[in-house]
Amino acid sequence: MMNRKVTIIALLVVVIAAVFFIGNWSIAPRRSGEIEKDTLYVASYAGQYEETLKKNVHDFEQENNCTVIFVPISAMDAVIKVRAGERLDVVHLDPIWSFRGEAEGLFARLDDTIVSNMKELYPIAILSEITIAPNIGAYGIAYNPKFISPAPDSWNIFLDQKYTGRIGMRSFMADSIELLVMMAKINGGNEDNIDPGFEKMSEVGKNIHTWWKKHPECQELFQRQEIYLSLWTDGRTAGAKSQGTNVEFALPKEGSFPLVSTVNVIEKSPVKKLAMKYVNFLLSVQSGEIMADQMGYFPTNKNVKLTRETQAKIAYTPENAYDVKIADWKKILPKMDEWSERWEREIIR
Repeated sequence: MMNRKVTIIALLVVVIAAVFFIGNWSIAPRRSGEIEKDTLYVASYAGQYEETLKKNVHDFEQENNCTVIFVPISAMDAVIKVRAGERLDVVHLDPIWSFRGEAEGLFARLDDTIVSNMKELYPIAILSEITIAPNIGAYGIAYNPKFISPAPDSWNIFLDQKYTGRIGMRSFMADSIELLVMMAKINGGNEDNIDPGFEKMSEVGKNIHTWWKKHPECQELFQRQEIYLSLWTDGRTAGAKSQGTNVEFALPKEGSFPLVSTVNVIEKSPVKKLAMKYVNFLLSVQSGEIMADQMGYFPTNKNVKLTRETQAKIAYTPENAYDVKIADWKKILPKMDEWSERWEREIIR
């Protein structure tokens, strides 16, 4: 009986010792002075865009003792995740989805005491107190110089029947909607009077060889010489050219519109201050230089000094960046469904 009691007491001692050891082991990092790292979840475009962001994030992680996890996802799916309450802290979007998220109260107002680089930006970069653009690309006319000479200087080249069946474009995406608005403005209309735009884009539709969906498809169409012209960006054109595609880029005299990469902080993020710091980092000189060098996007921080080689690939410059205009998407969004139906009916047919 005595031996049984001794055994039970010995087991209790072992259990108590184990609990004490595990408890102390679990708090050991705190006792040794280490601080648990925050994790920041960032929704980003997949592919080269995400890879470039990853190359640039190490310094931010060290300075803020955090881990940044990138979630490759489309802008639409990112907003759907935020609506559903799934964990994201920062999202890379485009104006369409940024303004939709704003209207739904999904995104936080940017705190300029944390996002201090906001005061260093070109005007085009500040879309609102909630939505900011770390970089922009230029939409213009990509063309094959073998068949198009001299370089095109007007959007009206897309109307020229000489190029029927030799033009490529995306169908009712942000870029083609911007072109729709541009055509309206050239012909006396605007976002509130879009009829002139639809009239001209209906003519463009007759000349389209392919309504391409992804950028590699556009490059392949140029490589096979199936198209001579397309609405495309300076960065994509430069990238295709560097891979041997016979393609050049021109900014029309009527003006161009930007490819805007927006960023937003999630209102319900549990690490909102850290998220604001990350946005400020995206707006830094360092981030701007890397994005320009790797992606060919023009940095919106005025203090970035690009090398001659990098600037040669980018249509926007410190001189013309002040003249860049973007359509009024807050006026466009309520009309998107109506315009989409009309686009299918009058332009695609």
